[in-house]
Amino acid sequence: MTLAAVTLLAVAAVGGEYHSLVETPRGWALRAGDGQLWRARGVEKVNANGPFCGSLGRPYASAINRAGLSRDQWCAQTAERLKAWGFNSLGTSCDKHLNKDGFFAETEMIALSSWMRDKGEDHVIAVAPNSPCGPLANVFHPDFEAVCETAAKTCCAPRRDKRGFLGYYLDNERNWWGCGNWWECGMLDAALTRLPARHPARLEAERILSETPDRATARRLYTERLAERYFATIAAAIRRHDPNHLIVGCRFAGIAGPPDVVWRACARHCDVVSLNCYPNANLTNGQLTLRVCPALLPSGVARTGQWTDVPLEVMLSRRYEVCGKPLLISEWSFRGADVGRPRAESNGQQLADQRQRAEAVKLFLREMERLPFVVGHFFYKWTDDLFPASDGGSPETLNWGLVLLDDVPHERVAAAFAAIAAMRASGAQQSSMPPVARFGVLSDVHVTTEGDSRKIFEHALRYYDEMKCDGVLLCGDIADYGLVDELKCVGDTWFKVFPEGRRSDGQPVAQLFIYGDHDMGGYMHTRVEAKNHPERVIPLTGPAEAWETAFHEKWSPIQVKTVKGYTFILAHHPLHNKASEFGQKIPGVEEALTRYAPRDDKPFFFLQHRIYRDTVGGLSAWGQESGASRAALDAYPNAIALCGHGHVECQDEMSIWQDTFTAVEIPSLRYVSIRAGRENSRGHDDVPSKQQPMINTGGGKQGLLMEVYSDRIVFAKRDFVNDCEIAAPWVVPLPFPSGRPYNFAARAVTEVAPQFPKGAKVSVKRRKGKDRAGNDQEQFVVLVNPVHSTATTPRAFDYEVTAEIAQGDVIRIAKQKRFFSYNGHFPEQFDNKPTGFNFAKSELSAQAERIRFHVRPCGPFGAKGAAIVSEWERY
Repeated sequence: MTLAAVTLLAVAAVGGEYHSLVETPRGWALRAGDGQLWRARGVEKVNANGPFCGSLGRPYASAINRAGLSRDQWCAQTAERLKAWGFNSLGTSCDKHLNKDGFFAETEMIALSSWMRDKGEDHVIAVAPNSPCGPLANVFHPDFEAVCETAAKTCCAPRRDKRGFLGYYLDNERNWWGCGNWWECGMLDAALTRLPARHPARLEAERILSETPDRATARRLYTERLAERYFATIAAAIRRHDPNHLIVGCRFAGIAGPPDVVWRACARHCDVVSLNCYPNANLTNGQLTLRVCPALLPSGVARTGQWTDVPLEVMLSRRYEVCGKPLLISEWSFRGADVGRPRAESNGQQLADQRQRAEAVKLFLREMERLPFVVGHFFYKWTDDLFPASDGGSPETLNWGLVLLDDVPHERVAAAFAAIAAMRASGAQQSSMPPVARFGVLSDVHVTTEGDSRKIFEHALRYYDEMKCDGVLLCGDIADYGLVDELKCVGDTWFKVFPEGRRSDGQPVAQLFIYGDHDMGGYMHTRVEAKNHPERVIPLTGPAEAWETAFHEKWSPIQVKTVKGYTFILAHHPLHNKASEFGQKIPGVEEALTRYAPRDDKPFFFLQHRIYRDTVGGLSAWGQESGASRAALDAYPNAIALCGHGHVECQDEMSIWQDTFTAVEIPSLRYVSIRAGRENSRGHDDVPSKQQPMINTGGGKQGLLMEVYSDRIVFAKRDFVNDCEIAAPWVVPLPFPSGRPYNFAARAVTEVAPQFPKGAKVSVKRRKGKDRAGNDQEQFVVLVNPVHSTATTPRAFDYEVTAEIAQGDVIRIAKQKRFFSYNGHFPEQFDNKPTGFNFAKSELSAQAERIRFHVRPCGPFGAKGAAIVSEWERY
């Protein structure tokens, strides 16, 4: 697409009226006076002067002069460029003549802390001389209220009746944390140690500390009072002089800039909370992330080091949860290393060139269109800037701009903005906010009348109630021993959490359960003498009565339900029908699909207990059906087919499969299973002579949260023991088969191998141990730390360990094994202890003179990372 090809239909004018906020079913939006809903898409610092560049002066202004452009001509040309590239708003430091036709919504910076600083040093709280963020207005100074009044009158009164004006920023990137970590309430400590004795802010700190001896409480109270007085006072002054326009926050310095109490105070008194945010773009997996320190990691996100890369959406969601007001990204950008003098230590991600930079811009714009709580964003900035090397360094000497210093556009970046704008205009870019429907998804709960199974089931249901799910799916094995009273326990627990089938907010929640093999005919009851009561089992030939008693609904072998407009076909385990080959074939599937499955692109959901033949888990998956259901579903690319039975942990990426349709294996809420073939896993190749104890996965209790959007389905993976997310969610694009990101063959080709961090080492210990049969063995124990995910590499799925022996000058492999980490079935942050891999001398070679071990981290589809190797040692 050429820039000239983009028409002005790519962006609509939003000037001309007063703007307000509105919360719609699809999220927050700005609303113009004529009722038009819109989002701010703006640029910062659009002016003909350009940046000051040291001894070069102002090269951008010089280029405009050389081109012979008057101010009006430059403004007219630049405004047309901005419109064609999809912008509808102007940020701070923009030439006001750009908006002669009222097309753009404008913003204004009040800069309250600068107003205070002009009155004297005691009018600001300057506590961090080397901070990139400026000193904060001293709200405890007697002059503060008067200065707020003067600033508001000067800045706001002239704009009171200005049509199309968006709103006011209060400040930009102030130091709200004081000293110490950014997210802590360190302003009290800073005031006590870094301000002069009679400074008003220090006196207030001393007063609060004397009244509140507990220092942690005093810290929080001081920051709360500071923030409350700041926002309440200036907001009241603004609204006295201009009640017509929005107050759009104070441009917090990133996600972590101020403590939570400051975010909340901002939200109480401002219409919008603004923040400057510079994410990193992974162009391989299409994900935007922010680097987060351990103290700020959201629950469920595994720590990967001193800093962890967390999806941008997750961190912005957490900020929205804290403040409850819509967010505005007041600065964002990406840099290119092929323009200017790149500086790795500066803010913002530095990409290799303008092609990568343009791809990152597209990722960001698409993300902002999706998020229901973001009402706009402003790109930083219009022009690049450049200091000569002889002038010394400058953190702003970078490729930030849409145009070069000679006013020539960065064609790829400008085209990226224009392309997304054109997609919006054509309706091709769907904004998916919020989900159309949300469902809890469980399987293999195996509830008994005793023990903790009922408690964990109730715990999971209460989480789904909290998440306001429209239904809960349960893919079989409801009762452990197939007893009627166990089934009734499940029903009683359901109605305890959802009385009369309603959530705690009064909205309906659909019960979408199916029988599994454990449920039918008392499958397991004979194994425990106390439960060997045939009269209590769920009958093979008549399971309807037990179902109807437990769940207060009619039962049939195949049930069809509609929830939020989506079809669910529930195929119960058919052990009651001998023709079904003990659950391998479900009668009536083809007929149900023909009658009820949508024939367009709209997804529908199919549930059965056993695993669909040759789908999830691969060819060797345990517990597959005969292939009858698989064959029937092959004709329905819009099918989302769910199953249980295998208990397989949802960290296993082979638990989701895409080809002719989409299949998802649901993990167990009772205990999870791991793949066979590893020395410490359970499986058909398990033999007593193994050296490694088996992993006890009984503590793993997992489920999914399924969110259905118009353009995707998201499966979030939940650990119900630690109450956190286990790993990154699966995101299935719609309509299927527009994309098959979870196709096994494709993933095997593109899989990124996990890697040991730099400096990782293998240690080897010798010991007298026992094998799994209890026999004494001389063993080598190979110890490594688990491999966690990084910004570019995934967590290790398992490990390949090779024993290499030497005899004379001959080196050969004596034994090679695969192992799981012992806490690998838990979220990453709980898998942090060294894992030992055992080799016995008896399984190696008596002729060996020396031995060493190679350890490689492996991915679920076969990709292997680089090995770390132990030192040679005498055998």
